[in-house]
Amino acid sequence: MFSNKVIDLTSFNPNLINYINDLVKNNIFSNIIIVLNSTKGLTTEMINLITKSNKLKFRIKSGLKTEDVSKKDLDEINSIITYTKDELYNIVYHFEKIEKEVNSNFSNLEKAFYVYENLRKYFSYKYYKENEMTKENSLKGIVSKNVSNLSVVLIYKEILNRLDINTQLVKGVLQSLEFKKKHYWNIIEIDGKFIAVDLYLENKEYLNGYEGNSMYFGNISSFINSHKPSGKEPIQYYENTLYSINNVTLATLYKTIKDSKEEKFSINIFERKDKTEGLYAILEKNDLLKLVYYDIENKAVLNPSILYLKCDLDIKKLSYEEEDIIYNEVLSKTNIATNLSLRKGYLGILKKENEKLIYDKDENNEGEIKDNQKNIKRSDGSVFLVEQINFFNKENITIGNYNIYELLNSDKGYIILKNILYTEKNLFLSEDQKLYDSYLSRKNIDKTVLYNNSYLEVYNPGEIKIVEKKEN
Repeated sequence: MFSNKVIDLTSFNPNLINYINDLVKNNIFSNIIIVLNSTKGLTTEMINLITKSNKLKFRIKSGLKTEDVSKKDLDEINSIITYTKDELYNIVYHFEKIEKEVNSNFSNLEKAFYVYENLRKYFSYKYYKENEMTKENSLKGIVSKNVSNLSVVLIYKEILNRLDINTQLVKGVLQSLEFKKKHYWNIIEIDGKFIAVDLYLENKEYLNGYEGNSMYFGNISSFINSHKPSGKEPIQYYENTLYSINNVTLATLYKTIKDSKEEKFSINIFERKDKTEGLYAILEKNDLLKLVYYDIENKAVLNPSILYLKCDLDIKKLSYEEEDIIYNEVLSKTNIATNLSLRKGYLGILKKENEKLIYDKDENNEGEIKDNQKNIKRSDGSVFLVEQINFFNKENITIGNYNIYELLNSDKGYIILKNILYTEKNLFLSEDQKLYDSYLSRKNIDKTVLYNNSYLEVYNPGEIKIVEKKEN
């Protein structure tokens, strides 16, 4: 029988990879258990470089203490937080996916809230006693999604610690007039303030149909009477020690998340020599200049389309004479219509030769533009543009990834708003007006981005499930 060789490294850095590999190589009759306080600093790239061995395990404490688990045998407690190399890789892989979505310019409070909002709709555990033993009590819950109260709290703490946000795992009881039971939650420390959050109860509310604003992120009234920390916890007397997130702050956090999931582009309105008008906004400046364009007729905006132009110039800084070439040649109605029909929106080349602006239609080059745009008109007269990006499979379901572009009046004037949406419905194959008016209404798109992480619910022609904000 192999003996256990336990190596407590506290934290991880790339220099330890060779050390671990040598341990595995030189201890052929021992199980190697590497103990880390957390996965902070550990990446999937690093894990790939570690030798795979049945004798190698990793124990991630994640703030879990012996007394936190109702098991008498210490070996059983340690097994809960011990992982193989492959298990650890999958855990960190899922952590990295979430971390990549977090805007680096967010404050720590915004980062903590962003992760919280994403995770509250992520888990899919069921609340039946007969399934209690099948629930994960560890970080593996980020992979299986079938998690216990303890697993949810460990996962949230681990991700925030990886983002350099000090987070505690709290053990106590959840109580009301009807019941009293063991419970776990988190306390986040930000700028010297302690904020209590209960992601487990938040997700439970979501799975029960609640899709409104957060109920357990820093809401002191949700904690004072119902959450009682054990006597060993460092923070007690919540009414005096916790910082409360009020409705104004919560609304600001939601707005920050929403703004991070959409892009806004300023527009340019112009008039041609023939008195027709149009407007455009520059979306991207890469190898091809990418624009969204609208016709203007009788003060109504029509026929949105995406256009492409080979151009390394700043067309916003052209002279009056050069603008004339843009408006009356490049963006003439005839030129746009022809190139949308024949070349999927590719307009040609705009360049300078000997200080003179030259427009070359590049008619022999069809380019590599995808036929992936569709303009849609709702019954209220509003129009928007759908750009198909790709399709991917998730749990054997094909999901489409789309960009939505729409001209809107904001507090800073008219802009082009871009939203990213995911849906099982193929928006290019449908001509269902009800889909455009309800499922893809501006109101439902905004709510989807804000409350449902840009995922549109399943569409059925007879009964459209749209994202509704439910008030507290």
